[in-house]
Amino acid sequence: MNCPKCSVPVPEGAKFCPGCGAAVAPPLAASDGQAQPPPPGPGAVPPPPGPPLPPLIPTPPGAYPGVPVARNNPLCVASLAIGVASIVFLCGPFFGVPLAVAGIICGVMGMRQVDESPREFTGRGLGQAGLVLSIAGGCLSILLHVVWWGRVWWWCGNGLCP
Repeated sequence: MNCPKCSVPVPEGAKFCPGCGAAVAPPLAASDGQAQPPPPGPGAVPPPPGPPLPPLIPTPPGAYPGVPVARNNPLCVASLAIGVASIVFLCGPFFGVPLAVAGIICGVMGMRQVDESPREFTGRGLGQAGLVLSIAGGCLSILLHVVWWGRVWWWCGNGLCP
């Protein structure tokens, strides 16, 4: 075979012309009109038999139809929100304790649901944080009311009430 550019003879299987360096197309097969792959050289490894290997990039959640994606447990999220609210409404007239009780109940129930069905729910940490905040909010609310009403009773007991 000769180079189409400079007509210098090109050795069999070469990709570039030794004279001008131009790319040389491999000869076409007579049967199907497609280029023949180069013959395997020493150390060439054939592809493994069987189906192709899976991609190295992890597949995002929800990419496989029919496979459920774990989501945060709504009771754990509610427990966290109620725990924060029990701290915020600590000084309100008796809001802290009912909110704290609701947060404790939601946190315990939510964590139990996460433990029972981990493929369906996540968010155990949210439930734990809500439980801790609810307990802290309830205790602080009770302490605040004991101190407040104790002070009022002390004033009234000593004749200082208006």
